[in-house]
Amino acid sequence: MVDATQSLSTLLAHQAVTNADTAAGLSVVGTEVDVRSALSASVFVYHALIEAAANDPGAEYHLQVRGSVTAADDDDWVTAWVFKTRVDSALSTAINATEPIGETAIAVATDRSATAGFQEGQEIYLQDATLADSEWARVRHISATVITISGPLVNEKTSSGFVWSYAETFVGSIDLTGVSYMRMVFQNTDITGANVHIKADALILTAIE
Repeated sequence: MVDATQSLSTLLAHQAVTNADTAAGLSVVGTEVDVRSALSASVFVYHALIEAAANDPGAEYHLQVRGSVTAADDDDWVTAWVFKTRVDSALSTAINATEPIGETAIAVATDRSATAGFQEGQEIYLQDATLADSEWARVRHISATVITISGPLVNEKTSSGFVWSYAETFVGSIDLTGVSYMRMVFQNTDITGANVHIKADALILTAIE
């Protein structure tokens, strides 16, 4: 039996990014993670629109690495890969009941069973009044004003929350041998489009026995 030593690190904290931020030329630079003892990592990216506006031409997530072990200038960072979000716009419906942890059938205010973006298999975003309690999910079934998701809720949801039709998740892997540090940089290339919620984590492999 193979035993793997792994740890989860935050690359981008779960946060809101507004058009005003990106119009001012702001890139969201995530946490710099020391990976000198790491072998590889799986990187998980989470993206959601929280406004009924188009996001053309979309946003980009840049996974960057550097070999230097000293304090780095920006030109020491090299982009290993880029995830570009699709061009789309989001619709929403209010959550219409208090839904407990573990629930999969979410009562909503509007019948979205015939609405593009709320179809079976579609990724959606459950926005909570407390940002950290918001979560990504996938639609398993829609029947009138009940959206059934494929996995149980991690956090309780109330009628102060919303379900958004536009969400994306992405996973990629990277070989970290010969790499000292890595980070994620979010860049919204559409300065007039939708506000977004973002997050990125890395599951880092440090040993195999």
